Amino acid sequence: MPTAFRGRHGQGRRKMKTLVTGLWPGTQAAGVAAQERTFRGRVFCRHAGVLIAARRHRLFASADEGLTWRELMRLPLTGGLSAKSLTPLLQRLFRAHVYHIVPTADRTIVVFGFRCIYVCDMGLRTVVGAVAIHGSRPLAVCRMPDGRLYYGEYRGNKERRPMRVYGSEDGGRTWGEAYRFYGVRHVHGVYYDRYRDAVWVTTGDADDEAGIWVSYDNLRTLRRIVGGSQQARVIRLVFTEEHVYFGSDAPEEPNYIYRLLPESGRVERLAEVGGPVFNGCRTAGGLLFSTACEPSLAKRWRAAHVWFSPDGVAWRCVAEYAKDRWPMRLFQFGQVFLAEGDNNAPGAWLSPFATRGHQVSRYVPLPPGDPFGPDLVVRSAACGSRSAGGHTSEKRQ
Repeated sequence: MPTAFRGRHGQGRRKMKTLVTGLWPGTQAAGVAAQERTFRGRVFCRHAGVLIAARRHRLFASADEGLTWRELMRLPLTGGLSAKSLTPLLQRLFRAHVYHIVPTADRTIVVFGFRCIYVCDMGLRTVVGAVAIHGSRPLAVCRMPDGRLYYGEYRGNKERRPMRVYGSEDGGRTWGEAYRFYGVRHVHGVYYDRYRDAVWVTTGDADDEAGIWVSYDNLRTLRRIVGGSQQARVIRLVFTEEHVYFGSDAPEEPNYIYRLLPESGRVERLAEVGGPVFNGCRTAGGLLFSTACEPSLAKRWRAAHVWFSPDGVAWRCVAEYAKDRWPMRLFQFGQVFLAEGDNNAPGAWLSPFATRGHQVSRYVPLPPGDPFGPDLVVRSAACGSRSAGGHTSEKRQ
């Protein structure tokens, strides 16, 4: 049970089991406890006021901020994939689950999962296109204002072959090479920055491969803004009017949350966190990043944490999810996914993965006026940080 919620749910697993009983609907409508606003599965995004989620190969939507859920459709799975995804543990072992959901046209969404890209017509409730993913599982998918889609190639790549950014101009039905990287292990993410009308790309893993890149001409050219160290090894970027926020993904070093001033390239170090930063988002209440529990950090901190800031300067840990007992390399790292999209609500949907409470998503209110209320606060010391809570210092990459 996440530490942040123990005050409300002190009875632990028995209370949680009672809470989520009935979230496996046998019919098309799936009700959830209105007071708790939870979902058994992962909540991926909010689009046009509608939340979109998935459980195994089933897609759900909620038009009332997660109070009730309706099944939209089911992805067609082969017999082998169906068997590999029968239980949550098998899904983790075989990576047989949904990775990303991206709304495109009014009634179309693109689903990355089960090593394929599915184009789903929500009006017909059917798949109208499916192609294989290049690489294993992309860490992020980018949607441009004109409907184009991008994702970065992600795989082991020990041989250091060229890695590509792939793009689609027809809503995900076909994909082609949009940019080719040399001298990087893999592409971590591709992101659209609406404040600067730019495309940003993050790469890893070694010092000379790590970097944050920007393009102002739709990936015809890219320029590296930050790079050359493990602190520039980044997965997720979060944008505001003035800054680009990110957290380091350094398995063998202390990790920090930073912000970048794009015009000058100046980087400020904001807060130390307890592990590599994997996910981030922005809501009406502020900014959030979440850390992961990796094998190299097992003896330091066996938990994933969520960090929140109402102003981008003062950061506080608001949730902790202990790693479950299953081996990380086989059953994946512990982390907390954050719902993306037009997050105009002050709170956020948290979806723990490979932790206690695995894939029981929960809405966490983070009111802008008092984000660190007693029901949510986890002490900084309990989040594996030595310098949290708003300590700010400058650092050049």
